[in-house]
Amino acid sequence: MTKEIYLFIIFLIFLILPHTSQAFNDPYKEQLIQKKSELTKRQKELNKLKQKEKRIYNEILKIEKNIERIKISLKKNNENLINLQKRESSLKKEIISLQKDIKFNSEYLYKILNMMWDTYLRKFYLSTPQDFKDIHLRYIWLEYIYQAYNNKLKEIRKKQKRLENQQKKLESLKAKIKLQTEKIEGQKDELLKEKMVLFSKLQNVRALSIKKEKQIEEIIETVEKLKYNLRLLKTRNFKNAKGLLPYPVKAQKIKKIKKGIVIYAPKGSKVKACFSGKIVFQDKLRGFGNVVIIYHGDGYYTLYAFLSKVFVKMGQVVEGSEPIGEVGFSPFVRTYGLYFEIRKGKNTLNPEQWLKK
Repeated sequence: MTKEIYLFIIFLIFLILPHTSQAFNDPYKEQLIQKKSELTKRQKELNKLKQKEKRIYNEILKIEKNIERIKISLKKNNENLINLQKRESSLKKEIISLQKDIKFNSEYLYKILNMMWDTYLRKFYLSTPQDFKDIHLRYIWLEYIYQAYNNKLKEIRKKQKRLENQQKKLESLKAKIKLQTEKIEGQKDELLKEKMVLFSKLQNVRALSIKKEKQIEEIIETVEKLKYNLRLLKTRNFKNAKGLLPYPVKAQKIKKIKKGIVIYAPKGSKVKACFSGKIVFQDKLRGFGNVVIIYHGDGYYTLYAFLSKVFVKMGQVVEGSEPIGEVGFSPFVRTYGLYFEIRKGKNTLNPEQWLKK
């Protein structure tokens, strides 16, 4: 089977598969659909992250409100504790004052009795009473003095007892407030820990959101570029480029061979796409070495053969003047050069009429 038949079969396959031709007619369409799908997916993921961020933020707000309520309770407890301490201090002073009163009254009564004994009672008791009435009067007088002192002492002790009971109640209330304060402080600490955990989660979610937003921005930018390229591709028409196509490699010499031309060029020279399109074939082909075929729409193809290196892959979209490989050895001319063809469907076209003079 000749080399020309191999090429004919390849191009015939392209013509027989209309869906392939249709797909190549819009080389950016597939990428655009894929990117739009990815954009939708990323936006959904971002929305979920935003909702999660909102939930965490609301939880933090609730915790902060609870912390504020706890702070108010702690402040109130501290105020109550300070008032109790002041009251306790006042009671202690009153108790000390009463103890001094008891001591003072005892000492005072003792002094009075001593004084009365020395000045009056000694004589009164040592003298012989005149009659029973006189004895009775002495008894009543002494009983009055004792009763007055005893009542005064009872009143002081009663007041002291009341103050001591109040002090005990205050101490009990203080202990209760302190216990309550410790409990509230514990609740506050737990809420602060919970807040820190949520804050850490919020930071992580925000970091992911920022990352997703950047990804979305990049995808949107890519989508816009693809849309632009798609519009550009639709406005481009290969048939209008006749006589304007750039050489795929800098030409030293050209030789008409079979259905195409060989462009002489040094080994390793960069081979570039002469027009934008999509790679529809990239493989070794018997008699042509490494071959790349680019579809440019409307049934137009360009073929690049005898490449020593290939930079593109099947399905890749390339722009005009984009490197696709390097020049290799061409058996047609027994030196280094690029074999180049232009086809419209199964028909070959004269490359020299299409390349820029």
